[in-house]
Amino acid sequence: MTGSFTRDDDDAHMDAQGGMGSHDPKPEPPSPLKPSPSLLVKLGSIIVHMQELTSPAGHIVDKHALDTLWSDPEVVAWIEAMDKMAFLPKKR
Repeated sequence: MTGSFTRDDDDAHMDAQGGMGSHDPKPEPPSPLKPSPSLLVKLGSIIVHMQELTSPAGHIVDKHALDTLWSDPEVVAWIEAMDKMAFLPKKR
């Protein structure tokens, strides 16, 4: 059958193009135990700003920086993943 086009050909083409026929599993989120470099920078910044805020010379700027860092999507996702693994203390 030269020149014929079947539904299977269309599905194969869509799979090759990553289209509707694609059945690739959704990629797993990164492990919270192997944080990305950007997340490590954010977590380190949280520590430094917390140390500065609680020092005698603490500034309100540190509080604002902490509020920004704590609401960062990457930090929020990491905290949720670590909490699911019971690796973080529970808030009182």
